[in-house]
Order: sequence, then structure tokens, then C-alpha cells
Amino acid sequence: MRSARALFAAAATSVLLAPAAGGAGPVPGCVPHGGRVLARGTAVRVYETVPKSGRAIAACLVGHSGHMTLLAEPHGGGLHRSLGRFEVAGHMVAFLETQFGVDSGTIALVVADIGARRILRSVQAGSYVDAGILARRSVTRFLLTARGSIAWISEYAQHEHLVEVAVRAAPPHGAPVLLDSGPDIDPNVLRLSGSMLSWSRAGSERTAAMP
Repeated sequence: MRSARALFAAAATSVLLAPAAGGAGPVPGCVPHGGRVLARGTAVRVYETVPKSGRAIAACLVGHSGHMTLLAEPHGGGLHRSLGRFEVAGHMVAFLETQFGVDSGTIALVVADIGARRILRSVQAGSYVDAGILARRSVTRFLLTARGSIAWISEYAQHEHLVEVAVRAAPPHGAPVLLDSGPDIDPNVLRLSGSMLSWSRAGSERTAAMP
């Protein structure tokens, strides 16, 4: 059982640390020499560096100096935080931040305004216990707007059996809202067209205004 838990934690960490598709490679602009790009938008780059003090993930505005540190890990401290699944819109970046121990952890959905260099929101959106075997809540999809609004789908399972899928959204400032829930929601379908969100439940499209 211990080996299974370790494999689950290692697999989860490797997924969260994987760069966004098409995001690797050097680009001109604000990324320092040696930085590896993890995600990019028209105005923002998210990148990874490995300085002498330890690994770091930061974001910057193209054509501007300075950066916003999203993750800083000193050498020898053990890996207890990871970032991944970056989405970029305008000056905004959204990502998942996992904090974990041996076989349990929590997952926050974070929205950062890179232009203002501040975190707009950090909401606990997932967790796992006993390496996910006992219970897990995972974020399957999320969308971000240039205003900083966010929408996401999460699924909750106990003893590896699906219990519920939920659709939530939140404005740049203010409490998240539950839009829909039920085991018959497709956890991988979430779209934004203009100001309207859409998802699929029991084969039918559901919609709501993005806050």
C-alpha cells in the first residue's frame, strides 16, 4: 500500500510540474537568460529558473522589466509545493498550486494579476487523502478571463468511485458560486463564448453567465 501511495504522489507531482503544451523554448521579451517558458499569452510569460538558491517559477509582462515570483523552492528543503496547468488571459495567470505530504495534499486554484504583481484569488478547489484512494477532489477543467474571472469543474470521489461533479465560477472579487452539481456532468467539458459559460450534463448543454 505504501508503494502505491508513493507512486500516486509522484505521478500527481509530475503532472502538475509539466509545462503547458507548446510552451517550451526561448522567447524574446521579459524572460531572463536560461529561463524555461511554461506558459505564454500575448502579454505574459510564465517561466522556470534554477538559480543557485533553488528552483523558482515566475511571471513577467512582455516588454517590461521585473517579475512576479509564483513559487520559490530552496535547495534541501524537500518538495512540498508544486504549480501547474497554467492558463493566461491578458495580464492574468491562473494555475493549480498543490501542497502535499507523504500521501495527502490540498489543491488551490490561484489567480494572479501579473501587471499589479498580486494574487487576486486563492480558493481551495481540490484535495486527496490516502494518496487519493480514500477520497479525492480534483480540478478537471478551468477557464480564465482577462478581467480575472474564473470558472472550473471539480470531481469528488470516495474509494475510487465518483460521487459528484460540480461547476463553479467566481468574479475577480467576491465569493465563488456553485452553478451546477451532479454525477452526470461531463468533467471535461467547459467552454466560454463571449460572456457565457457552457458545460454538459446528461448529454444536454447547460449555460450560465460568467461572473
